[in-house]
Amino acid sequence: MLAGSWVFATGAISLPSVLTGIAFVALSAASGAAYLAVKTTGSLRTEMATDGMYASVGALVAIVLLLVVVFVSNPLGIRATLRSVPVGAVVLAAVVLAVFGLLSAMRSAYTRWFYAMGGVSIAFVVLVAVLLYPELYPRTETTVREAVVSPLSLNVLTIVVVPVLALVLAYFRYLYGVFSGPVEPEDGYGMSD
Repeated sequence: MLAGSWVFATGAISLPSVLTGIAFVALSAASGAAYLAVKTTGSLRTEMATDGMYASVGALVAIVLLLVVVFVSNPLGIRATLRSVPVGAVVLAAVVLAVFGLLSAMRSAYTRWFYAMGGVSIAFVVLVAVLLYPELYPRTETTVREAVVSPLSLNVLTIVVVPVLALVLAYFRYLYGVFSGPVEPEDGYGMSD
Protein backbone atom coordinates (compact mmCIF):
# COMPACT_ATOMS: atom_id res chain seq x y z
CA MET A 1 0.00 0.00 0.00
CA LEU A 2 2.92 2.28 0.72
CA ALA A 3 4.24 1.79 -2.81
CA GLY A 4 0.82 2.62 -4.26
CA SER A 5 0.45 5.78 -2.20
CA TRP A 6 4.00 6.79 -3.18
CA VAL A 7 3.61 6.18 -6.94
CA PHE A 8 0.10 7.60 -7.30
CA ALA A 9 0.47 10.34 -4.62
CA THR A 10 -2.76 9.24 -2.99
CA GLY A 11 -3.46 8.54 0.66
CA ALA A 12 -2.34 5.30 2.25
CA ILE A 13 -5.95 4.13 2.41
CA SER A 14 -7.07 4.79 -1.15
CA LEU A 15 -8.31 2.36 -3.78
CA PRO A 16 -5.12 2.51 -5.90
CA SER A 17 -2.86 1.95 -2.89
CA VAL A 18 -4.99 -0.90 -1.50
CA LEU A 19 -5.06 -2.61 -4.91
CA THR A 20 -1.29 -2.17 -5.16
CA GLY A 21 -0.91 -3.86 -1.78
CA ILE A 22 -3.19 -6.73 -2.81
CA ALA A 23 -1.29 -7.17 -6.08
CA PHE A 24 2.08 -7.28 -4.27
CA VAL A 25 0.84 -9.79 -1.68
CA ALA A 26 -0.72 -12.04 -4.34
CA LEU A 27 2.42 -11.82 -6.49
CA SER A 28 4.62 -12.68 -3.49
CA ALA A 29 2.39 -15.66 -2.63
CA ALA A 30 2.45 -16.87 -6.25
CA SER A 31 6.24 -16.52 -6.45
CA GLY A 32 6.73 -18.33 -3.14
CA ALA A 33 4.38 -21.14 -4.14
CA ALA A 34 6.14 -21.50 -7.49
CA TYR A 35 9.50 -21.71 -5.71
CA LEU A 36 8.17 -24.34 -3.29
CA ALA A 37 6.67 -26.29 -6.19
CA VAL A 38 10.16 -26.39 -7.72
CA LYS A 39 11.90 -27.33 -4.46
CA THR A 40 9.50 -29.97 -3.08
CA THR A 41 7.91 -33.24 -4.14
CA GLY A 42 4.76 -35.18 -3.40
CA SER A 43 1.69 -33.76 -1.71
CA LEU A 44 3.40 -30.53 -0.64
CA ARG A 45 4.28 -29.80 -4.27
CA THR A 46 0.68 -30.45 -5.33
CA GLU A 47 -0.67 -28.25 -2.55
CA MET A 48 1.74 -25.41 -3.36
CA ALA A 49 0.89 -25.65 -7.06
CA THR A 50 -2.84 -25.42 -6.34
CA ASP A 51 -2.50 -22.53 -3.89
CA GLY A 52 0.00 -20.80 -6.16
CA MET A 53 -2.34 -20.98 -9.14
CA TYR A 54 -5.02 -19.23 -7.10
CA ALA A 55 -2.45 -16.61 -6.05
CA SER A 56 -1.33 -16.19 -9.68
CA VAL A 57 -4.91 -15.58 -10.77
CA GLY A 58 -5.35 -13.17 -7.85
CA ALA A 59 -2.20 -11.27 -8.82
CA LEU A 60 -3.28 -11.04 -12.45
CA VAL A 61 -6.77 -9.82 -11.51
CA ALA A 62 -5.37 -7.33 -8.98
CA ILE A 63 -2.88 -5.90 -11.50
CA VAL A 64 -5.52 -5.50 -14.21
CA LEU A 65 -8.02 -4.04 -11.74
CA LEU A 66 -5.37 -1.65 -10.41
CA LEU A 67 -4.59 -0.42 -13.91
CA VAL A 68 -8.30 0.10 -14.68
CA VAL A 69 -8.87 2.01 -11.43
CA VAL A 70 -5.80 4.18 -11.98
CA PHE A 71 -6.81 4.83 -15.59
CA VAL A 72 -10.34 5.87 -14.56
CA SER A 73 -9.43 7.91 -11.46
CA ASN A 74 -6.39 9.50 -13.20
CA PRO A 75 -4.29 10.48 -10.13
CA LEU A 76 -1.66 13.08 -11.05
CA GLY A 77 -2.84 12.98 -14.66
CA ILE A 78 -1.28 9.53 -15.05
CA ARG A 79 -3.69 8.47 -17.80
CA ALA A 80 -1.44 9.95 -20.51
CA THR A 81 1.55 8.05 -19.12
CA LEU A 82 -0.47 4.81 -19.08
CA ARG A 83 -1.21 5.30 -22.78
CA SER A 84 2.48 5.62 -23.67
CA VAL A 85 4.31 2.87 -25.53
CA PRO A 86 6.84 2.01 -22.77
CA VAL A 87 4.12 1.60 -20.12
CA GLY A 88 1.94 -0.37 -22.52
CA ALA A 89 4.85 -2.68 -23.32
CA VAL A 90 5.63 -3.27 -19.64
CA VAL A 91 1.96 -3.91 -18.78
CA LEU A 92 1.57 -6.25 -21.74
CA ALA A 93 4.76 -8.11 -20.75
CA ALA A 94 3.51 -8.48 -17.15
CA VAL A 95 0.14 -9.83 -18.27
CA VAL A 96 1.70 -12.21 -20.81
CA LEU A 97 4.20 -13.48 -18.23
CA ALA A 98 1.45 -13.97 -15.63
CA VAL A 99 -0.72 -15.93 -18.09
CA PHE A 100 2.32 -17.93 -19.25
CA GLY A 101 3.18 -18.69 -15.63
CA LEU A 102 -0.36 -19.82 -14.88
CA LEU A 103 -0.42 -22.08 -17.95
CA SER A 104 3.00 -23.47 -16.98
CA ALA A 105 1.73 -24.25 -13.48
CA MET A 106 -1.30 -26.05 -14.94
CA ARG A 107 1.09 -28.17 -17.04
CA SER A 108 3.32 -28.90 -14.02
CA ALA A 109 6.20 -26.92 -15.55
CA TYR A 110 7.06 -25.39 -12.19
CA THR A 111 10.47 -23.98 -13.11
CA ARG A 112 8.96 -22.00 -16.01
CA TRP A 113 6.20 -20.85 -13.67
CA PHE A 114 8.78 -19.63 -11.13
CA TYR A 115 10.72 -17.70 -13.79
CA ALA A 116 7.50 -16.20 -15.17
CA MET A 117 6.51 -14.94 -11.70
CA GLY A 118 9.99 -13.47 -11.34
CA GLY A 119 9.47 -11.74 -14.67
CA VAL A 120 6.16 -10.30 -13.47
CA SER A 121 7.93 -8.96 -10.37
CA ILE A 122 10.62 -7.35 -12.52
CA ALA A 123 7.92 -5.89 -14.79
CA PHE A 124 6.22 -4.39 -11.72
CA VAL A 125 9.48 -2.71 -10.67
CA VAL A 126 10.07 -1.41 -14.20
CA LEU A 127 6.48 -0.12 -14.30
CA VAL A 128 7.04 1.85 -11.09
CA ALA A 129 10.26 3.30 -12.52
CA VAL A 130 8.59 4.28 -15.79
CA LEU A 131 5.59 5.80 -14.02
CA LEU A 132 7.76 7.84 -11.66
CA TYR A 133 10.42 9.11 -14.07
CA PRO A 134 11.59 11.92 -13.95
CA GLU A 135 10.08 12.42 -10.48
CA LEU A 136 11.13 10.39 -7.48
CA TYR A 137 8.34 11.57 -5.21
CA PRO A 138 5.30 12.88 -7.07
CA ARG A 139 3.68 14.46 -4.01
CA THR A 140 6.55 16.94 -3.60
CA GLU A 141 7.54 16.91 -7.29
CA THR A 142 11.14 16.02 -6.41
CA THR A 143 12.91 15.10 -9.65
CA VAL A 144 15.87 12.81 -10.26
CA ARG A 145 18.10 15.82 -10.99
CA GLU A 146 17.24 17.41 -7.64
CA ALA A 147 17.94 14.18 -5.75
CA VAL A 148 21.33 13.42 -7.30
CA VAL A 149 24.14 12.79 -4.83
CA SER A 150 27.61 14.26 -5.23
CA PRO A 151 30.08 12.30 -7.40
CA LEU A 152 32.48 11.92 -4.45
CA SER A 153 29.85 10.04 -2.43
CA LEU A 154 29.04 7.79 -5.38
CA ASN A 155 32.73 7.00 -6.00
CA VAL A 156 33.35 6.12 -2.34
CA LEU A 157 30.20 4.00 -2.28
CA THR A 158 31.29 2.16 -5.43
CA ILE A 159 34.69 1.35 -3.91
CA VAL A 160 33.05 0.01 -0.75
CA VAL A 161 30.19 -1.84 -2.44
CA VAL A 162 32.10 -3.79 -5.10
CA PRO A 163 33.97 -6.13 -2.68
CA VAL A 164 30.89 -6.54 -0.47
CA LEU A 165 28.72 -7.36 -3.50
CA ALA A 166 31.28 -9.91 -4.70
CA LEU A 167 31.22 -11.54 -1.25
CA VAL A 168 27.41 -11.63 -1.17
CA LEU A 169 27.22 -13.13 -4.67
CA ALA A 170 29.81 -15.78 -3.76
CA TYR A 171 27.85 -16.62 -0.61
CA PHE A 172 24.58 -17.02 -2.52
CA ARG A 173 26.33 -19.12 -5.17
CA TYR A 174 27.56 -21.40 -2.40
CA LEU A 175 24.09 -21.59 -0.81
CA TYR A 176 22.38 -22.42 -4.09
CA GLY A 177 24.98 -25.09 -4.72
CA VAL A 178 24.45 -26.69 -1.32
CA PHE A 179 20.65 -26.56 -1.49
CA SER A 180 20.21 -27.34 -5.19
CA GLY A 181 17.53 -29.75 -6.33
CA PRO A 182 14.24 -30.65 -4.73
CA VAL A 183 13.82 -31.49 -1.07
CA GLU A 184 13.06 -35.17 -0.67
CA PRO A 185 11.02 -36.64 2.23
CA GLU A 186 13.90 -38.97 3.16
CA ASP A 187 16.05 -35.89 3.81
CA GLY A 188 14.12 -35.50 7.07
CA TYR A 189 12.61 -32.08 6.40
CA GLY A 190 9.11 -31.67 7.78
CA MET A 191 9.26 -34.92 9.75
CA SER A 192 8.12 -34.79 13.35
CA ASP A 193 10.54 -35.91 16.05
